[in-house]
Amino acid sequence: MCHAHHVRIDSLPAEYPVEALQAIREEHERSVEHKVYKVSDDIIDDALFQLLQLDWEPYFEPTVDYLIADMDEARGGQQGMNRLSRQVGELLVATLYILTLRALAAATLSERRRLLREHQEWQDHRHREAHTSSLEMEGGTGAPLLYNDTYNGITEERIEYLRKTYFPKTRQP
Repeated sequence: MCHAHHVRIDSLPAEYPVEALQAIREEHERSVEHKVYKVSDDIIDDALFQLLQLDWEPYFEPTVDYLIADMDEARGGQQGMNRLSRQVGELLVATLYILTLRALAAATLSERRRLLREHQEWQDHRHREAHTSSLEMEGGTGAPLLYNDTYNGITEERIEYLRKTYFPKTRQP
């Protein structure tokens, strides 16, 4: 819960006894256990508008950590792990996309061209490495997880590279 709701619930113990809160949490967990979360284009468009107006970067790390923790618990078996690893990748790509746009917006024309060429080469490298990694279990149900794990690791490295190279003084959350 957010701080405001913690304060409200803690101040009304008769209305929110421990048992009731546990029941609410269990019901919520059941309702979202198999839900696939997607980021809509409208949210991304709004974020990009904010990005260009402000010095803003998304803070997806807690969500990524939560998805990885779910993956470690192996909910949904191999398919569940594959799905969650893909969702982690989607959040990392969203972060990378925004950082790349910020870098492009601050760059000169020649720097933009260099950054775009570098980024295309990096994307090709990421795909090749992820594909090669997945060949270890080619045809098996674990192949997508190997692909996603390599893909996500390389994406995380690129995010850190962009942060250090283009935004070294930006305070990280």
